[in-house]
Amino acid sequence: MAVMRVKLARTAPARWLEHREFVQIVRDAVLRAGLPVAGGRGAPPAPCITPGPPLRAGYLSRGEYVDFELTEPTTAREFGRRLAAELPPGLEVVWQRRLPARAKHLRAAVTGFTYTVSARLDPARARAFAEATTWPHVRVRPARVQEFDLKRSVSRLDVRPEQARIDIEVRPDGTPKLEEVLESIFGIPPEESATIPTERAAVKLEQPYPLNHRIMEQL
Repeated sequence: MAVMRVKLARTAPARWLEHREFVQIVRDAVLRAGLPVAGGRGAPPAPCITPGPPLRAGYLSRGEYVDFELTEPTTAREFGRRLAAELPPGLEVVWQRRLPARAKHLRAAVTGFTYTVSARLDPARARAFAEATTWPHVRVRPARVQEFDLKRSVSRLDVRPEQARIDIEVRPDGTPKLEEVLESIFGIPPEESATIPTERAAVKLEQPYPLNHRIMEQL
């Protein structure tokens, strides 16, 4: 079945959406637009969409990806135009592309994230992290305790006077959330980091096209 991948931006009006709310809004927009998206189970069947990794409520984003299973041919340009017309303020279509056959599942294609954090983070703590050889972090959940090394996951930590850029790589042994990085390195509690102006500047994906393939985003 053909798949359309859409990249969305989430701006201030959509900042506090929970992930479930975001997914439902996109599904509702698909139904209103009458787009040829496959339906799942249920009555009536909900459109089959695959969202990317959840965005924490309170964050902005320039890279929220959603895959749609198509039931009939449509151009990427037409799909994006009709979807954009039904999305509420705060959700904007950035681009849309038809995926090639055998492209990886969206979640499996994610390789990393880039965040910008608009806050005065302690540069001394950033230097301590840079100079450390390991930085263990323990994630405690009701059914599982997971330990991983932030030095293997945080590939960039660029702290400036008013803003920091943080790159986090996806790893099979564990991928920390941004709030875990801020707490572990800078001592910022999760409830406090939720109030810091933060943007997910990028979600990095494996390229689904051959390198010599000309990507026609609008066809």
